[in-house]
Amino acid sequence: MDYYEELRHHMVHRPLLLPGSFVIILNDKNEILSQERKPGVFGFPAGLMDIGVSLEETVRREVLEGTV
Repeated sequence: MDYYEELRHHMVHRPLLLPGSFVIILNDKNEILSQERKPGVFGFPAGLMDIGVSLEETVRREVLEGTV
C-alpha cells in the first residue's frame, strides 16, 4: 500500500484510477462467501493490485487474507 500512499501524496487533488479486483465465490449450495468488513457491513474479498502482480494473484491474495 506504500505505493498508493506515495502516489496520493503527489496527486493530492487529482482523481486516481487504481487497479483492483474482487471475487464472488459460490459453494455447492450456491451460497455466496462474504466477509464482514466492520460490524454489520459485508462485502466480497477485494483489494488493490500491487506492481508486478497479476489480477489472478491479487484475487488469490485477497481471498486468503479475507477468509483466514
